[in-house]
Amino acid sequence: MPATIDRRGIHGVSLGSLPKGFAGLLYNQVAIHDMTAEAVLSGSRKMVLQAMLVDPIVDRADAAEALLDTMLKVQKQYLGYIK
Repeated sequence: MPATIDRRGIHGVSLGSLPKGFAGLLYNQVAIHDMTAEAVLSGSRKMVLQAMLVDPIVDRADAAEALLDTMLKVQKQYLGYIK
């Protein structure tokens, strides 16, 4: 997000209207990050998988679930709270 920073703080700069296709991609990415944050805070494996499946580059649910299983196994010391 574009912004200016001065001694009074951070001030967002409005981009105005975006082309619908570009705006749609941005909204999707925001949704993925929002769902990922919710998954981290809740420790919900189901929510992690949902966040993965919302990403348009993920085209197979079975592959996403297998990847998640591998990630949780390999990174257990960091992701062990995800159940």
